[in-house]
Amino acid sequence: MNDDEIRRILSRAAQLQEQKAQQERSAAAALPQSSGAGDSDDASSGMDLEILKEAAAEVGIHSEDILIAAAEQKSSRHKPIRERLLKRAELALGSNQRVMRFAFQVKARPEDTPGIIRRASEAKPYLLTLESTFGDDLTVDGVMVFRTVGYENADAFIGTNNFVLRMLTLDVKKLFFTVRPAEGNVQLSNVVMVAPLDYSLSLNYKVDTGLSLSLGGIALVLGGLLLPFPPLAAWAAGAGMAGAGSWLTRVAYRASYRRSLRKGREAMEDLINAIRTEAMTI
Repeated sequence: MNDDEIRRILSRAAQLQEQKAQQERSAAAALPQSSGAGDSDDASSGMDLEILKEAAAEVGIHSEDILIAAAEQKSSRHKPIRERLLKRAELALGSNQRVMRFAFQVKARPEDTPGIIRRASEAKPYLLTLESTFGDDLTVDGVMVFRTVGYENADAFIGTNNFVLRMLTLDVKKLFFTVRPAEGNVQLSNVVMVAPLDYSLSLNYKVDTGLSLSLGGIALVLGGLLLPFPPLAAWAAGAGMAGAGSWLTRVAYRASYRRSLRKGREAMEDLINAIRTEAMTI
C-alpha cells in the first residue's frame, strides 16, 4: 500500500469508529438511569494491513473497521473522491455523513450467517449481488461485498421495489458486511453492515450545483428581459431573482437529500429485519 491508500483506509475506519461511538452514546442515553472466503490479500498487503490494525488499535479504532475500509478501497472501480470536493459537498448539502454503519445480532451460528445474509440479500425485493469477499475466514477476518442494482438494470423494479428505488435515490453502490461470533453464545452472530456515502455526497453536490446555477441563470435572464424597469435596474432585479432562486433551490435540495438519507436508512433497516427473519428458517 502507498501512503495515500493507508491514509484513506485510516480515515474511513475512523469515520466508522466515530459512528459506532455515536450509536453507543445514543443507546446509552436511551437507557433508564440507574442508581448504580474469497479473495485474499497478497503477503505484502496482508502485512500492511496487520500493521495498520495494530496502529489503529492504539488510537481506539477497531480492527473490523480497518478491514471494512480496506475492502471498500480494494473493491472500488472509481478514483478516490478528493477531500476538498467532499468538504464542499458536506457544506452545500448540510450533511457530513460519509458512511452509514449498522451493528446488529443474528440468531444463528457464525458459520451459517454469511449464507443467511446472502440468501436474504439476493432475494426480492433487495436483489443485491455478492460481488466479492475478502479475508481467509468470513467469521474471523472476512468482509462480504454486495453490489446494489444499478441504473442500467433498475427499470423493471422502480415503482414496485422500494429498496432498489431508495438505493438508487441515495446513490448507494455497495454494502459491506462482517460476521463475528458473539461472545459467550455460539448460537449468536454479531453483524456489521456498512454503506459508503462518498459517491452519494459527490454526485448530489454536483446535481445541486448544476440546478442552482441553471435556475439562477434563467431567473437572471428573465429578470433582465421581462421586468418593466430601465435596463440597468432590470438586470439588477434579475440578479436579485437569480440569487433568491439559487438559494431556494439549494434549500429545497438539502431537504430532499436529508429525506433520501432517512428513506435509505429505513430501507437498510428493512434488509436487516429480512436477514433476521431468514435466520429463523434454518
